[in-house]
Order: sequence, then structure tokens, then C-alpha cells
Amino acid sequence: MRPAALHNVPPAYAEFWHNAPPLAVPGTLVWRLRETKRPYQLEDTRLGEAYRARVPLAVAIVELAGARTLLGVPMVKEGQVIGAIVLYRTRCASSMSSKSHCCRASPIKLSSPSRMRELLEELQTRQRELETRTQELEIASRHKSQFVANMSHEGGVASLVKATSQPQQW
Repeated sequence: MRPAALHNVPPAYAEFWHNAPPLAVPGTLVWRLRETKRPYQLEDTRLGEAYRARVPLAVAIVELAGARTLLGVPMVKEGQVIGAIVLYRTRCASSMSSKSHCCRASPIKLSSPSRMRELLEELQTRQRELETRTQELEIASRHKSQFVANMSHEGGVASLVKATSQPQQW
């Protein structure tokens, strides 16, 4: 097993994955996803069987990534797990309000791999659009700041000229 993508993870955790990709050891989230082919949530990683047994993958996600709650969704094709999407939170789900327990609802119905690719492409397109818009807004903000600075300077100069050009009355 190897990561296809790691997003917003601490560098030490990314390095762990790239240097020594772990196997799906019994008790880990990855193992459970491969065995059950169903989404799974681990509310507190520190209480998990794999972490208590000091399985390197479990220790890494807790101690290098700071994960407390894990959610994994297997990607299944023709009855075989071909990958997984794993998300983590740095807060324990059991300490959050009941409204945040979206993962306890009925099992997630997975789309076909082609639909998942379409959704991923759509997400990537939206992300590029947001990045472009953010850059445009940053440029506009710089222009506005420069304009305000120029206007403030010109306004100060105009006031100074006006004050000195008026005839003095004694």
C-alpha cells in the first residue's frame, strides 16, 4: 500500500509514508477497510487496538499527525478494495457535540469508480478556480491599498497647497 496523495499533513507524517509505506497490519484502519469493505470510524485513535499494540502506522498517525479521530472509506471495484480515502481530526469525536457525528449515520453508498473520478476532477477544478480567484483578490487588494495610499498622499498635498495659496489676512 502506498499513498496516492497526502493533503495538509505534517511533514513528519508525510515522510513516514514516503520512507516506509506500512502494510495493512491487523487492527489498523487500513486493514479493517480491506477486510470489511465498509466505511469505518475510529473515535479515539489512542484507544485503538493498533495504537495500544504500538503498530507503527497507528503510532505515526497519532504521534506524527496528531490524529484523534479517523474516518476511512474504502474504494471498491468488482468486490476488491483498490484504495481508500482516510480523513482524520485532531480532536476526539467522542468529545464533540452529537451534531458532528455525521459518520454514525447509515453506511455510505459508494459511487462507481468513474463517478468518483468525475467528482475528484470537479473538486480539483473548483480548487483551481478558488486559487485563481484568491490570486485575483490579492492583486485587487494590493491595487486598492496603493490607490488609497496615493490618494491620501495627494489629498495631503492638495490641502497643503490650498492652505499656503490662500491670501494671508492680517
